[in-house]
Amino acid sequence: MNPADESNIRDRVEANGCNGFVGFYSTLPSSGLSDAIAGLSTKVETQIFDRERIESYLLKGAEGLHVAKRYFPKSMTAWMGENPKPAKIFSTHPCLTCHHCGKDLLNPVPAGIIVIWQRRDIDGKKHVDTVYWCCKGNCDRRLGESQRGKGLIDGWEDIPDVAIPLVFAKWVMVTLNEFQAGDTYSPLAFDRLKEFILSIYPYVARHPTESEIERMEGLMRIPAALGGLGY
Repeated sequence: MNPADESNIRDRVEANGCNGFVGFYSTLPSSGLSDAIAGLSTKVETQIFDRERIESYLLKGAEGLHVAKRYFPKSMTAWMGENPKPAKIFSTHPCLTCHHCGKDLLNPVPAGIIVIWQRRDIDGKKHVDTVYWCCKGNCDRRLGESQRGKGLIDGWEDIPDVAIPLVFAKWVMVTLNEFQAGDTYSPLAFDRLKEFILSIYPYVARHPTESEIERMEGLMRIPAALGGLGY
């Protein structure tokens, strides 16, 4: 859009007895048009809705999503596939709070890591002492400090990776196989493992997004990434 596309804005506003001008554009206004509209701001109220602002308003609330689904069904189908919401399986919204700072790691989208601390017995069997989830960086370091010196080794998974449907299935299968092989969990670690699985499952019960399919291809080239809680 350029000034020639929006000529005589002030005259049109006054001729129609209006107090302001609102422009809706499918493309970005040119710098010339933006300057012309900005120059009117001392005389009439102005607002500009370009394609990005229109999209943000449509996608930020239920009413906007309803309008978008009605008039842009193909685009919304693609957008919803790449921006999945957790399945409404339980009566409450799933929540995993960081064990250090208390941040919700599932809102607005899965983030952070799940960490295990384990030891190996003389016969090679694994015993998981504790399981927790936290933010990456400082929270992970602070929690790790409390576990060091106990003769344990740690392993971790990115929570967004575990939330990829196929990765989740492989992760659960590996964990079940470890139980069958005789590996054990402390009561605390086992309770937290169950809590994690139940909390992440609503994010798994869906089709994978295109970006997750690409991520999955990358993970398949890293054998340890699909090793569940076993390292």
